[in-house]
This record gives sequence, structure tokens and C-alpha cells, in this order.
Amino acid sequence: AGGVGPLLAVRPRGAVDERERMNALVDWALLCTSRVHVADGGALLLEVGGSLRLFGGLEALRQKLSSDLQQQGCAAVLACAPTARAALWLACSGRAEACIDRRALPSLLGSLRLAELGWLPATVRKLRQMGVNTIADCMRLPRAGFVRRLGNECMREIDQALGVQPQLLHRHREPEWFKAQQSFATE
Repeated sequence: AGGVGPLLAVRPRGAVDERERMNALVDWALLCTSRVHVADGGALLLEVGGSLRLFGGLEALRQKLSSDLQQQGCAAVLACAPTARAALWLACSGRAEACIDRRALPSLLGSLRLAELGWLPATVRKLRQMGVNTIADCMRLPRAGFVRRLGNECMREIDQALGVQPQLLHRHREPEWFKAQQSFATE
């Protein structure tokens, strides 16, 4: 008998709180690199190639990021890849991989399940009906037929993940102006 265990505080979801939390995480990420992108769904993409030497290499930087996030009460999957889309897909799939060789991407990404990529459910369903469940299955299909049946978007994303096609990301930019108001009590 006895002790009180951890308490769980349940609050309604709030867009303002989430936006403030994301802004705080972006500010934190900017301490490691000036190239930060907030992806759809709220994932943070950091281009860390230029920061590796400063932080003592990839593993040291990953350990620092992981430790900092834990201290902030955040759970994260840290994935590293030569392309932003590959890193995002790995993280969304729960795979904390660290790949630096672009040639390894086809085999690394091949086992990813399509349902984990953020593709439209109708697209994933259509592919499943064709017996296609993974990125490797997609890569085995004739490109022209794939595009004809599903459109160009999914094939473009696969090409971006593999580094065949560039992915243009917009860096997070701080607002150009700041406005705050403070009232001071007078006695």
C-alpha cells in the first residue's frame, strides 16, 4: 500500500499550444543548424551536414538531439538520410536509421510499408489491390504504368526519396518584425 504513482494530466488539444510548442522546437533546432523545415504533419527536418564537425560527428549530434528532446519532454524518432524525404519516411515508419550513403537508399527504403508514408488512403488501397505493399514493390512496377494508374505525385516522391529528383524545401524563416506590448503598473 502506499505511494502515489505518476499523474496524467489530460487537456483538450489546442492549436495555439501546438503552434507555440512547434515554434519553440524550431527555435531549439536552429541552435544546431540554420536549415530547418517544418514538414506537413509537424515533422522537423534538419539539414545537418554542415554541423557535423561542429558537434563531433553524426552519432554525437544524434545523441545531443535525442538528449535535448528528452529534456524537453518530447518523444522523437531521429532518422538520418541523404535526402529529406528518405529521412522523413524512415522517421514516420519508426526507424531511427542513420544512413549517409545514397546508394544504400533503395534497399533501406524498400521495406517501408506504403501505409506509413503519408500517402492518401485511396492510393494505398489501390496499390494493395494490385499486390503492392512496399516501396520495393513500387520500384519493381513499370514507371509509365505506375504513373498512368496513380498519377505522378507518388513516383515523384519515390524519386525524391532515392535522390533521383530534387526536393525543394523552404527553410524556416523568423518573422521580419516583432511586436510586443508590456504594461507597467505604477503606484
